[in-house]
Amino acid sequence: TEISEAGDVFGDQSDTVSRTAATLSQEVASEKPRRKWYELSIEGLKEAAEAVGEVGKPILKTLGALLPMLVSLYPK
Repeated sequence: TEISEAGDVFGDQSDTVSRTAATLSQEVASEKPRRKWYELSIEGLKEAAEAVGEVGKPILKTLGALLPMLVSLYPK
């Protein structure tokens, strides 16, 4: 994933970002993903990606495509 490829650019937040991404993956793979949870997780990952600048752009691109897809698949 883009997050693991970014390596340690998240500094002391690397562990938090990695865990959030892993948990988001599990949530999305569940039978009934919780919309509020995945929206908040994606927002947090977006903020982290924006904070690292150029390295975060691929992550932002993926997250930008992911949220609308999840909302259309799991609207409530």
